[in-house]
Amino acid sequence: MKLSRYYDVIVVGAGAAGLTTAIVAAKQGLRVSILERNAKAGKKIAVSGNGRCNITHTHIAPDRYYATHDDFVAQVLHGYDSETIRCFLSELGIPTVAKEDGRCFPLSMSAKSVVDQFLYEVERLGVTIRYKEEVTKVSRDKEEFFVVTPHTAYRCGRLVLANGSCAAPKLGGSDSGYALAESLGHRLVTPLPALVQLHTYERWVERCAGVKHFAEVTLRIDGTESQRVRGDVLFTRYGVSGLAILDLSTRASLALHAGSFCEIEIDLFPNFSRDALFNLLYAHLDRDRNKPLRLWLEAFIPPKLVPIVLKEAHMEGDDESQLSRKRLHALVYTLKHLKLSIEKTHGFEHAEVAVGGVDTTDIDPVTMASKRCDGLYFAGEILDVCGERGGFNFHFAFVSALRAANDLAVR
Repeated sequence: MKLSRYYDVIVVGAGAAGLTTAIVAAKQGLRVSILERNAKAGKKIAVSGNGRCNITHTHIAPDRYYATHDDFVAQVLHGYDSETIRCFLSELGIPTVAKEDGRCFPLSMSAKSVVDQFLYEVERLGVTIRYKEEVTKVSRDKEEFFVVTPHTAYRCGRLVLANGSCAAPKLGGSDSGYALAESLGHRLVTPLPALVQLHTYERWVERCAGVKHFAEVTLRIDGTESQRVRGDVLFTRYGVSGLAILDLSTRASLALHAGSFCEIEIDLFPNFSRDALFNLLYAHLDRDRNKPLRLWLEAFIPPKLVPIVLKEAHMEGDDESQLSRKRLHALVYTLKHLKLSIEKTHGFEHAEVAVGGVDTTDIDPVTMASKRCDGLYFAGEILDVCGERGGFNFHFAFVSALRAANDLAVR
């Protein structure tokens, strides 16, 4: 096996956290190399935000994150708001724009342009990226780390694990970082899929596959309301997807892992109160008494949903002439309380991120340095910190990387 030259810092992983760490460390005069298991850098960046790269959010707060230790997240984020990150990105040649809902994007609206700017800066600073180099073993001897890949053994004084999580393996997700962390004395909080689609026990969803509808969705865990969100719901052959589902999937994943019963309740008319919806339907009912009930209802919801709603409302055999005010109230209730019980998530293969990861108990939130292994640092998604959809995970990746890189320079 070939023995490589010595580096001040080796960063494992060329995602948002790894690239940021390497750039900031190199700017301060350190000799840095990045080891990346994939053939390209920034694969998750390149596809994020439907190719537009939702890069941070104007309303950064600890309560927008899921972590076993909330105080750790609060300490890491302290002093690093969206403006701080947007200034950092601007210095790299990435101007950003904030939308009304708080999401921030590169002005180019191109995720590829973000990757290109990062890679330009990496090259300009003389940072080497070695692709298709999966780290299989790490050991520490006195003042050095030995970082082993199938081809080479590297040496460095400080090591940064920014491997990411096991989510989205098609984009390079892997559990290799977890194994390396454990080998150096760190513990794991069981990783689970997050920002992911959900499977349902009810099979009627198969008949509605492809239907997308704006709705308000309530997640109930063991009968108690846990979260309520608005957004698109996409019915699929296995269950439900769409932005609203992704937004509540992290809590659902955690609850399912804990053995709890999870149910979602879909309000197909979130902009109407029950009384307002009743009045709307009643007004149309009066003028359309001769229409078949299914055809009449198609004027209000997607046709594929009509037989499902009628069955759930126990009105399959009804016609419009039978729709008394009492029966119409029952229909309104179903339209605003369509229920599905959750069986499982759609798995790591389809998850955007993971909740869980390296236990933050043994990591300094100010420096991101390990308390168990001198010279070891962590940054990004490898940690037991998971943000909401909307740029929060990228923000944490940048902040944790900046903290680690700044400490690397003073060691």
